[in-house]
Amino acid sequence: MSLFRLMQLWREVGERLRDERKHGESLIDCLNRVIAEAHEWRKYGASKPQPAPQNQDGPALWPMIIRGLGESELDRLLAADMLSRHEFGVAKYGVPLVASNGRDHLADAYQEALDGVVYLRAATISSFNCTQACAAYFEMLELARRIRALIVARDGK
Repeated sequence: MSLFRLMQLWREVGERLRDERKHGESLIDCLNRVIAEAHEWRKYGASKPQPAPQNQDGPALWPMIIRGLGESELDRLLAADMLSRHEFGVAKYGVPLVASNGRDHLADAYQEALDGVVYLRAATISSFNCTQACAAYFEMLELARRIRALIVARDGK
């Protein structure tokens, strides 16, 4: 790396530290914090592990959602699939999914939406009905954007 490039990088770091520095924070503490945050994001990004869910007070969410479905054939299929997911979750974690279980539900939703984006993109390539797969892909991509915006509004990043 050239000396000129090193000087550019140093200037960029200095500008970032001026922007990032909290009131009363030393430059070294600020640098250490920025490096730790960058390392944490690079290490996990949208895949940051979460604690196993803990059963806390509150109703099980899957049955609540199932009760709110309609009577159409598609809703009956959804209900059966949701019940299966509920049973799978209880078998895996030992507790039903509840709202106050110690997990970050927006992070969970975002991770699942990102997975949905890539699966639907694959479906657009291999699907017998590319038009509907493409529409679902773009809807899932928009959902991922909306969830990410909620996380930014909550966390500032």
